[in-house]
Amino acid sequence: MPPPSKEVADAVRRTAAIHWLSPIDAYDGAVVLSGLDPDELVSVLVHPPEPSDDHIGGLLRRHAPHMWIRAVQAWACLGILHHATAEPWPTSRRREILTDLLDGPEDWITEAAAFALVTMAWVDPDTRGDIQHAVVQRWLDLAKANQLRNVSILASMCQLVLLIPEVNADFSALARELIESLAD
Repeated sequence: MPPPSKEVADAVRRTAAIHWLSPIDAYDGAVVLSGLDPDELVSVLVHPPEPSDDHIGGLLRRHAPHMWIRAVQAWACLGILHHATAEPWPTSRRREILTDLLDGPEDWITEAAAFALVTMAWVDPDTRGDIQHAVVQRWLDLAKANQLRNVSILASMCQLVLLIPEVNADFSALARELIESLAD
């Protein structure tokens, strides 16, 4: 993908944060990205802007560049979540993009898409069944792959499964077991 426009890169840089209080707070914070082209937000996922030139940006650049990239990817996906919110969720472009990203290559983008989807489940209870199905299916596929090789995002995907509102108790129990086994 080509890099995003300077305007989109700057908007994501200004919005991205490395911490937030809850999925709802993150969703509310990302509303400023709602008018951006979702294709350009997808481009941000693979061409993240540099952190700001302030003290925090410098610390991230020197000591934790991965945290910045993951934050940018999460916020870009939250921006996609705000795209054309009047469209019904099941047939929306935002759902299509986020589920494609969820099922794409196994990397931090998978995680960011899952976070945005879980956030949607918090924002709109009518989406919970659909989102639980999509995120849990991807997580189960990753858990199966982990039996043959290391899946670096499995622990974070377990955490995201636990964040799904009203998640099935069997899935939450399995997620907790997996987290425990990964810590050993």
